[in-house]
Amino acid sequence: MTYLVSYGCSTAAGDGGDALWQGLSTTAPKGDFLWNDHPSGQGKVKDYLVKKLLGCWEDCLAGVTESEARRTLSSLGVIFASTKGCLEDYIWQDTLDLPSGYDPIYPVLKSFLDETNIAPKKSICISNACSSSHSAICLAKKWLDKGVVENVLILSVDFIGPFISKGFSSLKAISADHPKPFSENRDGLQLGDGAAVLLLSGKHNPKNLKISGVSLVAIGKNVTRPNSEACTQALRAAITSSSVTEIPDLIIAHGTATAANDSAEDGAFRELFGPETPPITATKWRVGHTMAVSGAIDLIAAAESIKRQKSFSINQSEVDDPSFSANYLRPGSKTFPERIESVLVNSMGFGGIHSSILIEQTPCNSTTINRTQTDKPTPRLFGKVYVHQPTFKLDDQPEWSHLVKRWYQLDLAARSLVESYYYWSNLNPVYTTLMSEIPAFVLASSEASNATDINFVGDGGTSPSLFTHTLPNIRAAALFEAMNWQGPLFCFQFGSETLSHGLIEACNYKHCSAHSSVSFTGIRPNKDPKSLETKNYSVMQVILTEETELLRHHVGSSSVTIFNEKTAIPYRKENPDDAMLSNWLQAHESGCNKLYLGDNFWIERDSE
Repeated sequence: MTYLVSYGCSTAAGDGGDALWQGLSTTAPKGDFLWNDHPSGQGKVKDYLVKKLLGCWEDCLAGVTESEARRTLSSLGVIFASTKGCLEDYIWQDTLDLPSGYDPIYPVLKSFLDETNIAPKKSICISNACSSSHSAICLAKKWLDKGVVENVLILSVDFIGPFISKGFSSLKAISADHPKPFSENRDGLQLGDGAAVLLLSGKHNPKNLKISGVSLVAIGKNVTRPNSEACTQALRAAITSSSVTEIPDLIIAHGTATAANDSAEDGAFRELFGPETPPITATKWRVGHTMAVSGAIDLIAAAESIKRQKSFSINQSEVDDPSFSANYLRPGSKTFPERIESVLVNSMGFGGIHSSILIEQTPCNSTTINRTQTDKPTPRLFGKVYVHQPTFKLDDQPEWSHLVKRWYQLDLAARSLVESYYYWSNLNPVYTTLMSEIPAFVLASSEASNATDINFVGDGGTSPSLFTHTLPNIRAAALFEAMNWQGPLFCFQFGSETLSHGLIEACNYKHCSAHSSVSFTGIRPNKDPKSLETKNYSVMQVILTEETELLRHHVGSSSVTIFNEKTAIPYRKENPDDAMLSNWLQAHESGCNKLYLGDNFWIERDSE
C-alpha cells in the first residue's frame, strides 16, 4: 500500500496547502501565474528552484512529528520530477560549452540533497513532460509495494522562463486572456510556476490518505495532442487497480483549457462513466499549468478536498462547451459532492503520456503488508543486449518513413531511436517479436535534449517541432509509433550517470513489477551536440527478462547477455556514461567474454 503522509507546495496562489485551497476557493487574479520573485540574471535559476523546494520541504516536515521525520530518513528513496530543471541558467549563452554528461535536471536534485544533508537509499530524476510528477508517484508506489524503501520523497519544480514561454507560444497554445477549462469560449492555457514535495510511505496510519490506484500509459500518436482512448485507459486502470468499488466522488481533470486537451478528457470521462459522470473540477484556471508539477499540485488539491470534505469549482467561466456532457463544477452548481472519500486525478503530457491516480480516505481497518527486507540477492536477471550507431542524414527520407507519420519533424535523437529499432528488426525477427510483447519501457536519455535545446534557441525559439523534441520523452513517441506500442514509460536523468542509473532502475522496475519483461534503452551523443554530422548518437538496448530458456533458444553465441545478481553498482568515474558507452561498444565489436560495469554488474557473452 502507498500512503500520502505529508506535503508542501508553492504556486501563484501562495505557499502551502491552505494557500492553495484559498486560491481555488476564490477567483483568479489579474495578470500571470508566476512567482513574484523571479531571479534576475543568468546562473541563478538552480539556486532559486532549490530554495522553492526547501520551502516546500519545510511545510512537509511541519506535517509530521520529529520522530516520524527521523524514521522517514532512515529508509528513504527520492525522486525528482521536472520538465526542464535549471535550463535557463545556461541555454541563452552565446558561447555554450557544456561538460560531458550534463543535463539541467540532476543538478537541482543534487543541490537539494546537499542543502538538506539527506542521504537517500535510492534517488533518480524523471522527465515525463507534464505527467512527470504522476510518473514519479507511479514509480514510488512500485518501490514501496516491493519494500525497496519504506518511504519516498517526491520533489517537483518547474520555472517558467523565456525558453518554456517561447516554446508554448510557438505551439500557439497560450490564451490571450485567462484559461477557461471546458468552457465554450476557451482559447488556450496559461503557464504557471510551481513546486511541490510529497512524502509517501508504505506504512499504514489512519490519519494518512491512501494512494490506492495509479496508472501510466504512453502512446506514440499525436505527439502534441492528448489521445482520448489512452486517457480512458489510464483513468480505468487507476480505478481498477484501487480498492474503490464505487465511482469516485470527485474528479480533478488535467483541464488545460486548450481545445484538444479538454475534448480528449471529456470524451474519456463520457466513455468511462456514461452520461452521469462524477463531479469534475480543475486547478489550472487558478494556478496556471505548472508543467511537471501539475500532477502533484492536483493531488494536493485532492487531499485538501478529502480533508475538508469540500470541493471547489472552475471559476473562470459559467458556460460549458455545448458539445460536452460531463458534470463540470461551476460557481452555483448544484452537483457538488455531499461527501468526498475518493478523488480521481488525471494528468496528460506531450509525447502521448497519460497518467491517473486515485486517492482515498484510509479505512480504519487497513493493515500494512509486512515486507521484510533482506540482503539476499535478487533473482538473476537476463537480457538481450543490442548496440547500434546509426548513420544517416537528417533530411534524407528513411526506409521506415511509412511507420512514422511526421518523420521529417524528428530531431537527431528521436530519429536515431527509430533507425536503431528498424535496423535491429531487419537483422533479427526475434527482436521484433520480443519488442512487440514489452509491457514497460525505460529510456535513459544521456545529456537530456541538449542538442535540440541549442537548436531551438538558435532558431529564435519559434519552431514548434524543435520545441516538442526538447522534452526527453518526446523522442520515445516516434519509436512507439513505429512499434505500434503503448504502455508505461519512464524517462530517467542522472547527470553523467544517466545510463548506468537508468539501467539500474530498469532492473529494479522489473523486480518490482509483475511484468514478464522490461525494455531499457539508453541514447548518448557521440560528438559535439551542435554537430549535424552522421553517427551523432549511440543507441543501447537491453530487453530484460527472467525467461532464461526462451533467451537461450533465440540468442546465438555471438550475442551478449546482461544480468544482475543484486543492486548494480555503477561507475564512479568522472564521466561514467562515457565509460559505459565505451565498454558496451567494446563488448559488441570485439566479442569479449566478460566486461565489468561495476562490482556486481557485468556484460557476459551467452553460450549454448
